[in-house]
Amino acid sequence: MAWVEGEAGAGKTTLVRQLLARLPAGFTVVRAEADELASDIPYAVAAQLGPVRAAEPFRAGLELLNAFSRRQKRGPVAVLVEDLHWADLASRQALLAAGRRLGDDRVLLLVTSRPAAQAGDGWERFAGDQERCLRITLGALSAQEVASLALGLGVRLARGDAERLHAHTGGHALHVRALLREVDRARLTGLDGGLPAPRSLASMTVARIAEEPAPARDLAAALAVLNQQVPLAVAARVAGISQPAAALERLLATGLVTWRPSHAGTPAGFAHPAVPGGDVRRPVADPPPGAAPGRLRADLGHRRTDPPDGRRRRDR
Repeated sequence: MAWVEGEAGAGKTTLVRQLLARLPAGFTVVRAEADELASDIPYAVAAQLGPVRAAEPFRAGLELLNAFSRRQKRGPVAVLVEDLHWADLASRQALLAAGRRLGDDRVLLLVTSRPAAQAGDGWERFAGDQERCLRITLGALSAQEVASLALGLGVRLARGDAERLHAHTGGHALHVRALLREVDRARLTGLDGGLPAPRSLASMTVARIAEEPAPARDLAAALAVLNQQVPLAVAARVAGISQPAAALERLLATGLVTWRPSHAGTPAGFAHPAVPGGDVRRPVADPPPGAAPGRLRADLGHRRTDPPDGRRRRDR
């Protein structure tokens, strides 16, 4: 088994697709993709891999094993499960039961997920078994990797330009790829002003947050105004909401916001370098639709003039 984890846009899908494309001839590929809108439908993911008739997850896992076994008669099998963090519980348990019983089978199980998505249901232990599982964690790209990605897309960047793009995006693969496709070469090489946020990512972020209830939208607007990782309590005061935990839970489900409960102050912030409103060069980003930007901006100015970590913000 190979477990590929990373934040949204880190390149999980690109990596596993390249791996599948390089498999030897004769492999049968079976795919399943979890959908956040179907996370409460039993076996929504497992049923994509084979017929599931059992009501109990363990027996459903054995049914999947039988399905994999039948496919092995034609050659080795690669089973790809994308976005396990959104999978329904019954599918997670059935897949785990099947994965644990892959012994001499000619089956390669590939799973993609966001970090800390094992949910205490046994996947963490299985994914941590180094004899049975290769765990790959995708983080930020280095400046050299940014240059390599650009070259693969037909854009040759000098070292300084690659470092500039890396600093602007934080090495976020989706952000880098979007800018390389949307921005002309003159701007990428520093000959024509600063770098913007990618239009596609900014538009997607705004549209997705607009679907959330008002408290979640207000919290997202506060995080956009603050424009950095901040303690949840600070963001809640700026947003003017009394129940930030529920609002944060909604935003975490979108994959656009991250929360670090193990860090001091339990900070939250946007996962992508581009926050709603587009150009991240602006010290304050525009809030999403439905928020109250005037109130938020005024509240921010009244409560805090420096970032929570004590460092003074410089206009960029």
